[in-house]
Amino acid sequence: MLRILKGNPDVVISTNPIMWSLAYWIKAIFHKKYKVISWYHYSLEAKSLPKILLKSADTYLAISSGISHQIQKYGVHAEKVKTIFNPIFKNKIVVSRTEVGETPELIYVGRIMLDGQKNMRQIIDALANVKGKWHLSIYGDGDIEAVSNYIDSKGISDNISFMGFKKNMWSTLDKMDCLLLSSKYEGLPMVLNEAISVGIPVISTNCETGPEDIVNSENGILVKTNSTLDYQQAIQKVVDRKVDFQDSIKIKKSISKFYSENYFNVFMKSIGE
Repeated sequence: MLRILKGNPDVVISTNPIMWSLAYWIKAIFHKKYKVISWYHYSLEAKSLPKILLKSADTYLAISSGISHQIQKYGVHAEKVKTIFNPIFKNKIVVSRTEVGETPELIYVGRIMLDGQKNMRQIIDALANVKGKWHLSIYGDGDIEAVSNYIDSKGISDNISFMGFKKNMWSTLDKMDCLLLSSKYEGLPMVLNEAISVGIPVISTNCETGPEDIVNSENGILVKTNSTLDYQQAIQKVVDRKVDFQDSIKIKKSISKFYSENYFNVFMKSIGE
């Protein structure tokens, strides 16, 4: 804050509610001319803010359309809110599907949590009722014991492998049919974009912020957040090969708005308006 007082910035951007609020009130008290921009990265349903903090800014950047709508529900005028999706680099890797006769391959990447935000219980419950052959690879760290015990209780441990955390794991994949995400809330779930950027389709819960900006008919399936039946039916379609996600290049192109080539120009335009 001393830099703000001693300097002469044109724009102050912060992802921290306390910091952008302090900058906003310092501006008012000391008659500064800079613009204060809030850049909150969380769902306001999951991590709410006091209105006095949220409304202490001149402009608001939202990383998903869902967060943009939430900010407006707090009473912020729509013209003050700009949606700036987190960017992702284009990836040269192309991961194809398994072939007929091979066991369908599914993947989970992220924090391993039976319940809570990541809600892997829903994936496990759904898989326990999927008919036919399938295999799930789980990448990540977390509460492996709780998740493993629950998998054992469902009798599907032979179908699931824990792979641990691996850097650059996308480059290690050969064939993969679908990435699974069962979050109760997100800001913008970049793991969906990461999978799609290498040509892997996704099944995701349609939690309030994020997935609906990413998932479409060309790259995956959205299911109800709390519906194990919907999730089971979506996985069954993939296992039975009743959905056409064979064109990995088409899948990669389906998230063109998230690729980084134009991100800087969009970002600078948003903070300059």
